Amino acid sequence: MRLMTMKLGMQAVMRARVSTGLSVSDYFGNYTRKSPTDIEVGGLDCDKAFTVVVKHDEKLKEENPMYLQFAMLYVNNSGQRMIRVFNTMAQVSSNVMNIFRSADVNTVANVYAKRALSQITQQPIRTVREQWHGSLVSMLY
Repeated sequence: MRLMTMKLGMQAVMRARVSTGLSVSDYFGNYTRKSPTDIEVGGLDCDKAFTVVVKHDEKLKEENPMYLQFAMLYVNNSGQRMIRVFNTMAQVSSNVMNIFRSADVNTVANVYAKRALSQITQQPIRTVREQWHGSLVSMLY
């Protein structure tokens, strides 16, 4: 019954924007990428998820927060064009303990697993495993 009454979005286009000094380095999920900044999805429901990896390109000032915005344009069940915008802010910190204290371990593990899985078709599994292990160890040191 849930599948029959679920709200759907079709022809979705999503873009992530970030503060100066940050950039979107990668996306993970089931999508098509037709431009460097936008991802497109044919069908979307509440059970779908995308991962957006953000990296810092330059040293960020601790007194300034970083801002993230995710905007999605889609067509709803009734055929109307809709837009959803999610804005959030996070505090910048150079203290590693503060970063780990506020990190979601499941999300971090999910991103590292998706990054490793995306490389399996291009490199031997042993190499991917060693890189995955090395990235986890370097994150802690």
